[in-house]
Amino acid sequence: MEWRNYLFEKPLKFGRTRSHLTKEESKLYFKNRINLFEDNGMLHIVYSPGAFGHHVGWLLWLDDSFQNIWLANQEYQTIWSDKVGYILDYVYPLNRTWHNWISYENSWRIIEKDILNNTFKCHHELEGINETSPVLLLTCDVELVYKSYLKFGIDWVANTREDVFKRIQEYNDFAENNFIKTTENTTIDTTCLYNSVLNRDWYEKLTQFYMLDDNYDKAKIIHKRWFNLQKTAEQEFLKEVKETYE
Repeated sequence: MEWRNYLFEKPLKFGRTRSHLTKEESKLYFKNRINLFEDNGMLHIVYSPGAFGHHVGWLLWLDDSFQNIWLANQEYQTIWSDKVGYILDYVYPLNRTWHNWISYENSWRIIEKDILNNTFKCHHELEGINETSPVLLLTCDVELVYKSYLKFGIDWVANTREDVFKRIQEYNDFAENNFIKTTENTTIDTTCLYNSVLNRDWYEKLTQFYMLDDNYDKAKIIHKRWFNLQKTAEQEFLKEVKETYE
């Protein structure tokens, strides 16, 4: 049984976790656990820092196919019954703002708790993605990404504002001129996500391409919380700058 087929097989839609695995499946689990970040058929979400890549991942993660069976810790056994509640409580809690946004994001990179990156490979590397599949390459308005760069303090080595814009534009240019679209590899622009209401057409285009279930009603709840936190972070960041420098 191939690891990719195992990850997406239908029985996982009924809430199975590692405790439900057969002996044969358990062997497969342990064999692949040490190679979790090797190429095992996980979807690569590639994007410029600040282009909402992790948020796209969480919206996709709502699909029942993604059950992260390798998370054996009992702490996670209840996640699958209420993914929306879990994301609202732990990914987008109400105290998430400009000065801790990246810290929250980095907390999901700890292997034991890395639900998102154990489901998708969220990264910024353009090199080699035409030889990889499946791939979702995100593009986004440069000005909008630049605002994320400022308010969240994204760690880029750049000498000028123009340098930052150039880094961001590389992803848009690559998507337009160099990226090879296939039945598994596509691009989608995330500019429309910066809105309080999740764009229905955008969501359907994405989920239908990867043959995922329609979880729009759940996704729009997650999206509204994310957007409200984005706006609050922006307001608090501007207030902090104004009070500090005036």
